[in-house]
Amino acid sequence: MKMDQLRLRNLGAFLTVATLLSGALFLPVYPAGAQALLEQEGTLRSAEGEHTFSGEAGQSVIITLTSPDFDTTLTLLDSTGAELAYNDDYARNLNSAIVYTLPTSGTYKVIARSLSGTGGSYEVVVADATAYDQAYFRGIAARQEGNYEAALTAFDEAIQLDSSNPAVHLDRADLLYALAQQLRPEEREAIVQSYQRAIELYEQAGDTENAQLIREQLMYLETPY
Repeated sequence: MKMDQLRLRNLGAFLTVATLLSGALFLPVYPAGAQALLEQEGTLRSAEGEHTFSGEAGQSVIITLTSPDFDTTLTLLDSTGAELAYNDDYARNLNSAIVYTLPTSGTYKVIARSLSGTGGSYEVVVADATAYDQAYFRGIAARQEGNYEAALTAFDEAIQLDSSNPAVHLDRADLLYALAQQLRPEEREAIVQSYQRAIELYEQAGDTENAQLIREQLMYLETPY
């Protein structure tokens, strides 16, 4: 299996590698002005892609895996092959992402897979994690651990850093909704506001399907017990 070698830069540099799970790699896609760190064609023999990158100890990275063709899964391994992190779905969609602070300097491996085993095109991006990325990830991790107070604090921080992402508003609303019976009226109103903001942002992005689903959830919330 062909492996792509990526070197991660420290100050906001990033790399995208678009591939076919069964076929040739696409050319990398990156914004104008960005320097391509890898342009390579190859063939993958199975519904799995391996990519490596070099990072520094203490460096926080975000690794994203997106595909228009299949439900993705993403795994991060250290130089010995030990699993450091895994993700299936992230930010309210079927794509995957990992936010991770590298423990040591050296080479790391990213494994891109199709959950169903089907082939198709995909794109892997390795970049420095922004403050928003780190705050949003802390919120998700804290919620999964059952620490709702820490999760709410992290989601609020993420919204202050970037209020344009509908997923964080929806995650915040769902978190508050789970605690709705324990909340005061003004806190319940905060749930409504977060849902409304998520609806607005999905509609602005042209995602009317998700906007309608959230609107139905909001109607249920506003229905008296």
